[in-house]
Amino acid sequence: MKLTTRTLTLLGCCCFITLFTGCGSIMCGSRQKFVLDSLPTGAEVLVYDSRGEVVMQKTTPFVTKLDRRGPNAAGAASYVVLVKKDGYAPAQFPLVGVVNRAYCANILSAGIGYAVDPMTGGMWTLVARPADPDMITQKAGFFSQEGALIHLKEESAPDQKPAATAAQN
Repeated sequence: MKLTTRTLTLLGCCCFITLFTGCGSIMCGSRQKFVLDSLPTGAEVLVYDSRGEVVMQKTTPFVTKLDRRGPNAAGAASYVVLVKKDGYAPAQFPLVGVVNRAYCANILSAGIGYAVDPMTGGMWTLVARPADPDMITQKAGFFSQEGALIHLKEESAPDQKPAATAAQN
C-alpha cells in the first residue's frame, strides 16, 4: 500500500511539473546558439542589442549564444549585426525573433506553455533578415538557426578625378 501511494505521488508530481513547463522552453531554452562565418574569414563582428549597446565583439568564424527574449516582459530580442573587414564593404543586418515551431507544440501540455514560453524566451527563434538576400547563406535547423555565412563584397576604389581636372588644380 505504501509503495503504491509513493508511486502515485511521484507520478502526480511529474505530471504537475510537466503542466507548468513550456515546450519551447524545454526544447530550445532561453538562449540560442548563433554561428557566423564570413567570406573572407577574419572579419570583425559587432552585435548590438535593441538599446544600441554592444553585446558581443568577435572575429569570424565564431559560435556564441544570444538571449531569445528582449528587454520587455514577453517580446522577442532583436539585434543588429555589423560585419567589417579592411578592403571590403561593411555588411549590416538585423537578427529578429520569429515564433518558434516548438511553441505550437504547447497544445500537448494543456496549453500552459503558451504562458511560460514568452516569459522564458523559448517562444522565439532569432533569424537573420538581410536587405540583400545574396549576402547571407543560412543553414537552418528545425528548432533553431544553425548558422549563417556572410559574403563580403570588395570595396570599389574611390572615383579619381579626370586627368584634365587634376592638371588644372
